[in-house]
Amino acid sequence: MSKKESKTGKKEFSTKDLVLTALLTAVIVLMAFTPLGYLRIGLLSISFLMIPVAIGAISVGWKTAALLGTAFGITSFVQCFGMDPFGTFLFGVNPFFTFVMCVITRALAGMISGFIAKITKRAGNASFAITGVGAALSNTVLFIGALSMLFWSRASFRNYITPRDETAFQVTPFSLSASSDEAAVASDRISVSAFPDEKRVSVTVSALPVSEALHTDPEKGALADVLLAVYPADAVDADGKVKENAKAVENWSLKTGEAHDVKNLGADQDYVLVETVSRYSSTPTVMKFIVSFITLNVLLEIIAGGLLTFAVGCGLKRAKMIQ
Repeated sequence: MSKKESKTGKKEFSTKDLVLTALLTAVIVLMAFTPLGYLRIGLLSISFLMIPVAIGAISVGWKTAALLGTAFGITSFVQCFGMDPFGTFLFGVNPFFTFVMCVITRALAGMISGFIAKITKRAGNASFAITGVGAALSNTVLFIGALSMLFWSRASFRNYITPRDETAFQVTPFSLSASSDEAAVASDRISVSAFPDEKRVSVTVSALPVSEALHTDPEKGALADVLLAVYPADAVDADGKVKENAKAVENWSLKTGEAHDVKNLGADQDYVLVETVSRYSSTPTVMKFIVSFITLNVLLEIIAGGLLTFAVGCGLKRAKMIQ
């Protein structure tokens, strides 16, 4: 590594090291905000951003690798501000935990990859592949570990990642009459108090919607989400299904026994109250899904990290940009 000795005997970064560190940081930023940095296949998100971190670990050292890992983490955290759906959700649950998960774990992964590069330095070109695999593995293990420890206890997080295998609907029509304080509702569970002068209704749900069996049978999985929405009557077709691209007047989550005001309704117009409920998969199914997802993600990142770091490292070594 191209470091020079200072008067105190400590090694200092050379100009070449500083330039390479700046270049790799720029590459991380470029990759983070373009399709070059991630391969997204459904829920899978394979990151290539540990490759520049591994190259920095090999060519400069663990301090630079930790710095590059921090740069990677900061770009990941920035995407939690509306750019990445999952990151945005986690930020909404706990911003500080999200920062720790995005930034601190990546800094630690960079540091670890630097130590791996130092240990395997004498392995020649194989060091590139080993460091790439180690960087990808440490990043995945630390990220998943932090995600599990910081967020798994949150019900909202478990609800977000749990697959759902059944969705049911119920449509309740009602009309808002200018001459009545009670809207006509075809359900004994739902009361809709009308306030035509204020162009709103107050909706109260007095019992669980749709199917009791769907909610109470533990073998079928726990209740997931119960969402309600008010649509104009013409937004529902003859089969009782909401038409594609239909726009709801308002959406909200179910709170049994509590009233919810829906505003901006027109007097003497017909509406429908649409209840949607989805059921989580059973616990064994959930665990199989999570284990399969993590395993596939780890394997793909290890393969991509090892191969690409090896290829890039060999190319830079051949170009005499690194030793």
